[in-house]
Amino acid sequence: MRSWGYRVAVTAMSVVVLVLLALLSSTSAHAGVIFQDSFDNCSQNCTSAAINSPPGWSQWHGPGASATVGGVTHYSGEISSPGRGGGGKALKIWRAGTNWEGYTGSLYYPFTGSYSEIYMRYYVRLPRELDLSQCSGSNYLKLWRLNITGTAHEIYLNINQNGGSLYNTGSLQVLVGTWATVLSHATLAAIWDNNWHSWEWHINLSTGLLELWIDGVRMFSESGVGFGGGTFSFMQHFSMGNHATGCTWQPSWQAMEIDDFVLSTTYVGTGDAAPDTQPPARLSGLPSGTLAAGTSSTAVSLSTGENATCRYATRAGVSFGSMSGSFSTTGVMNHTFTATGLVNGGSYSFYVRCQDAAGNSNPDDFLISFNVAAAGVRPSPPRNVRAQ
Repeated sequence: MRSWGYRVAVTAMSVVVLVLLALLSSTSAHAGVIFQDSFDNCSQNCTSAAINSPPGWSQWHGPGASATVGGVTHYSGEISSPGRGGGGKALKIWRAGTNWEGYTGSLYYPFTGSYSEIYMRYYVRLPRELDLSQCSGSNYLKLWRLNITGTAHEIYLNINQNGGSLYNTGSLQVLVGTWATVLSHATLAAIWDNNWHSWEWHINLSTGLLELWIDGVRMFSESGVGFGGGTFSFMQHFSMGNHATGCTWQPSWQAMEIDDFVLSTTYVGTGDAAPDTQPPARLSGLPSGTLAAGTSSTAVSLSTGENATCRYATRAGVSFGSMSGSFSTTGVMNHTFTATGLVNGGSYSFYVRCQDAAGNSNPDDFLISFNVAAAGVRPSPPRNVRAQ
């Protein structure tokens, strides 16, 4: 394995010190959240039955894949009870036998801002019974892939086999031009134990720093990784992709489980992130003013300060849950639909409310209003609706 720089040697003393530091910091409130999902509030698109995904994510990979093994049917990806701690829900990526080899049951996340440095914390439960027989060829199981605009283009995270089954020989490795071992087989096997463990990644594309904390203890740190700068574009197949050919999963259903996902610009730690209690900010509503005579349809749009689902009503005071108007593009930060049937001299008002992935919905209306000029009247210039 190529060495990119220095590697942190985790000694017994450093583990003790880091654990103490983690305990001291785990209860502090966390700032800098880009996106978080506890999965507990999932009420729509909670399985990979279709490509549509829960709010905040972009899509399910491999939609429609389901199978029955031992009289039990699972979709390849499900958000269901229980979650970490026995309550709530968690993302479960199910595997058994030949189900499945490809990119099925995982989630896709698009970065909607420009970020060159991220911390990504999530909890993982790997049951000992979850195992992949020795594959032919390159012997790998892909976890996630981060696409970036820098010269490296992609960052791969795999569990790669070393002459035997995944559970018995696998090590956690990352690929940025060349492979480097992040967790040895012995270290990975220690957290492949049916229990929940916090994984937190720190990736700085500008400085080439890559770090991993397990349960608040820094287990890996490399400087000078050849990311080639740039920013993050999207994350594919979180948190399990395809595997090499010539191998099968254990005969009965087992799931890799993921819970309490937090994407942030600062370190998260093992404690829960400060709860998101604020509804989405709304801004840049268009159109406004007076449109040209003869306009029969127009795009109605706004932006939100976080990924959200937006709806509208044509009268004021309608709650988000009771709004029947839907945006054709929503679930992200830019939302749009096409208003049709406009006539000369008409006035139009749309009252918009949005809800984020944490279930926070706006208690008030965001008004997008405009007119269509009567025949022969010059339209006024558009004005952005003020942010709320």
